[in-house]
Amino acid sequence: MYYRQIPTASYVPISRDEVVVKGSSIEGFTLVIEDPERRGVTADVVSALGNGGDAEEICRAVSRAKDLGVEAVQTILDELADSGAIMRDEWAAHDDAAWLSFVRFGNLPDLAQGASLTLVGGRSADTLAAAAMELGLRVTVVPSADDLDVTSFSPTPELPTQIGEGGLPIFPKVPEHIVLVWDGTQRAAMYRINESLVGARVPFLSCQVDGVEVSVGPFVVPGRTACLWEVERLWARSTASESHYETLLASGVSRTSPLVTRHTLTAAALPWLIELAIRGTSSLAGEVVRVRATNSVSTQHAVMRLPRCPVCMPLAPAVRNPLY
Repeated sequence: MYYRQIPTASYVPISRDEVVVKGSSIEGFTLVIEDPERRGVTADVVSALGNGGDAEEICRAVSRAKDLGVEAVQTILDELADSGAIMRDEWAAHDDAAWLSFVRFGNLPDLAQGASLTLVGGRSADTLAAAAMELGLRVTVVPSADDLDVTSFSPTPELPTQIGEGGLPIFPKVPEHIVLVWDGTQRAAMYRINESLVGARVPFLSCQVDGVEVSVGPFVVPGRTACLWEVERLWARSTASESHYETLLASGVSRTSPLVTRHTLTAAALPWLIELAIRGTSSLAGEVVRVRATNSVSTQHAVMRLPRCPVCMPLAPAVRNPLY
């Protein structure tokens, strides 16, 4: 298992057992990681994760950790990852060579051999699906989240089938992935399908269009990364006033996203759909890419899990000591 710091977060050690994790500006909140066993290595372990590594590498890099052993360091890393304070790569890439060839040179493999994608949404999903099929992706469109049969999708495996290079676990490939494409006025439907998918432990990629704003991500891994409830809650707390957000929630009037926004979503989302089909996972686990259609300005933000998320808490608790 490979661990690393969240790129857009900052880590400030308070003592050898406490670290303050400050999220990016879009999140507007802070977490405190606290080691109740007072092992005296938590801050050093978090600092060592600046270069990334597995438990054995981190144990070698932190002198005090050698006395605890690799298993204890593994426990610390898992606790940090489960809290959403650091990132954990759970899948070994099945086709990294093909993916890297696409990233570096634009070479597309035979996408018909990759996982198929089920796009859930309306007009924006249709636009994205048409472009995806032109590239050879196998795509199915479900017009409404209410029409999606969640039980037909394989849940996230709890245990790997084998261990690959570098000690990374290799999970069996899932033949089909869900991509939610939702409009800003569909928040009630988004909440319902988010709760349904997380409860069934089905991973999915989120894409949103809202006026001239576009977001791609996060790729939600139930019980391990932030779900859409948490993403929406963080956005509401940091970028919208209470009255503004209440107006959004109360609005039942659907509006068609401008054509420029739908095409911006297509351009922004296609590379991530290709990755999902090739690798069977996404680099957007716990991250969101935001793009403004009218000037093409894009930003990428980490999304840490909220400690009291009503959707995720039954699966796995987050950090012990939150500060909002």
